[in-house]
Amino acid sequence: MVGESVMGYVRRLRLEHAAWAELMQLVATHALPPLGPTLGLVHDDPEITAPERCRYEAGWPIAPDLPLTPPPGFAIRELPPGLFAVALHRGPYAAILDTYVALLGRWLPRQSLELAEEPVVEIYLDAPGTVPDAELRTEIAVRVA
Repeated sequence: MVGESVMGYVRRLRLEHAAWAELMQLVATHALPPLGPTLGLVHDDPEITAPERCRYEAGWPIAPDLPLTPPPGFAIRELPPGLFAVALHRGPYAAILDTYVALLGRWLPRQSLELAEEPVVEIYLDAPGTVPDAELRTEIAVRVA
């Protein structure tokens, strides 16, 4: 369950649904080619933080040399390489909490690893609407040391 990853992406920090709509409009406007699966950075635990205060970054992977100046409200961010513990969630997003609990609540505490103070990375291997919700695959990755 441990891997490495490097990714640059255009991101929009907002509430989840608004972030995706605005990011997809930017992608369409600039005809940004897909360079891998989309991703989300989850800053807050919705079991602890009120939904209206949860921070989320919707991300679209881009080439590091892409000549793009992000418009206001957007930024280009790079995920530096490192060690990640990764769990695969298979099923609807509404049930993703079970996979978080398995990774963060059961697997990680039994390892000799420290959880980094960074957002959780969700890597969306399937886009909604391309497969049935029960078959959606999402990698949940947390940086560890």
